[in-house]
Amino acid sequence: MQSEQRMITEVKAGLLVNMQLVAVNFARSSNSSYWLIKVEDNGVIKWLTLRIASHKSWLENARAVEIVSDQSIIDSGEVKSELMKNWHRFASELTPVELAVLKLFMEMEQNGLVCLLELPADIDENHKAKPLNLMTDFMNSKLMIGSRNNVNKLRIEVDSSDFQSLVARLYGMNFLFSQFTVHRLMKLLPTNQWLEPVLSNYTDQNWWQALQERFGNRFIREIKSIIE
Repeated sequence: MQSEQRMITEVKAGLLVNMQLVAVNFARSSNSSYWLIKVEDNGVIKWLTLRIASHKSWLENARAVEIVSDQSIIDSGEVKSELMKNWHRFASELTPVELAVLKLFMEMEQNGLVCLLELPADIDENHKAKPLNLMTDFMNSKLMIGSRNNVNKLRIEVDSSDFQSLVARLYGMNFLFSQFTVHRLMKLLPTNQWLEPVLSNYTDQNWWQALQERFGNRFIREIKSIIE
């Protein structure tokens, strides 16, 4: 099996000239790895997630370049080839509202709150053996804000499909990772290795207002009241 350091060396060597590796997350239990890449596209900063694994992602319509290989070694040529073919499809400039939502994820985590998705029964029972489609299954499921340590303690239902769509999109970019829990609920936890570099220069002091203006819904006010 290829060492993590050797893999990092190969991925770095496979990056295109306009790319910089910012973070990496090795999920050893699932034999997969995720790579956050900063892309400069004609003066615009975009973010790209690369997934390398021995199997396809269980998330359908995820926004990531994916390399699936049953080989124990990944080489820079394969990385470069996949990035050249697919980076334009998946690299994204994060909008002000998306950045505000990422800021919200961090504030929620610091205050013991997480997003909770009530999974369809067949997907919950199969625990990633059956795909979760981010455009259909995710959007048709109930999304809530709840307590990280006790999912039965607090549940604020999200009543904005616009917000839910943004959460699905950011989840598909690996800004969130999943953790199964009870009652068909799945926690969506912030991937701090992704959020911290993206938000390192974020200075908008009016991000709460931006969220309320965009979504204008009860749950945003409820979250704010709990946090503040």
